[in-house]
Amino acid sequence: MNAVTSVKSRRTAARWGGWRTRAAAGGSAAPAVLLVLVLALTGGLPFVGPAGAAEPDPERSDGSHTAAGDGPLGHWLRDVLGPRLPEDGPAAARDAGPSEGRGERTLPDAPRFSRVSAASSFAPVPPHGLANAVTYDTEAVPPGARIGVRQWTAPEGTTVRLRVSGLEPGRAYGAHVHTRPCGAGPDSSGPHYQDRRDPEQPSTDPRYANPDNEVWLDFTTDEAGDGAAEARQDWNFRPGEARSVVLHEHHTATEDGAAGTAGARLACFTVPFAAQR
Repeated sequence: MNAVTSVKSRRTAARWGGWRTRAAAGGSAAPAVLLVLVLALTGGLPFVGPAGAAEPDPERSDGSHTAAGDGPLGHWLRDVLGPRLPEDGPAAARDAGPSEGRGERTLPDAPRFSRVSAASSFAPVPPHGLANAVTYDTEAVPPGARIGVRQWTAPEGTTVRLRVSGLEPGRAYGAHVHTRPCGAGPDSSGPHYQDRRDPEQPSTDPRYANPDNEVWLDFTTDEAGDGAAEARQDWNFRPGEARSVVLHEHHTATEDGAAGTAGARLACFTVPFAAQR
């Protein structure tokens, strides 16, 4: 054995010997290593994005923040919103499907960092408590219909992608991000989120109620009742002020005095939208 190899061997032996000594003396090294190995093998470690910040794995969260995993909602979320990072990037945004109706815009260069992925099935308002996805019109939004929302946040702005399935076929729907969570009544979700807030509420002034200052996700369902929309803004949500997506009776109006209106609120999905950090 040459001198270099001998020195390396002694250093390695010393490191392992020190670790064994600490473990034998009641140190925490061995349990910590075993815990990390168990978490890694069972999928219990958090998803870590490109920025290095630990986040919940977007493929393991539904709208109620419980693990969807490989269950029906987890598979549906992946099928309709695309795979998690790093695959979810510009190509996924280009392949997101056609945009239909006013207020919808297709983004060819989605920001790279996925911050929120949520999916759920609509249910009628329960007598006690509240589901995170509720339908107020069970004909237009039948119980069991599904909704998925994904948000990307980057310094240059926010992108929101919406997918639905099982709604009334061949129908135009309005959809917007609202300021409050869903509640027992259609008005519980508050007004539309606005980057520049209209001092007059409800807002029907097109200077404020427009798809650049709000998040409009209008869509038209196909013959199967599926729909899709995507919007990009050059601003980010203020913390805690964007809380839900509401489905409306028809596409969103743009004319003065009616701008931003889309008829009755049919259903609501509480979404924990993220602010840029």
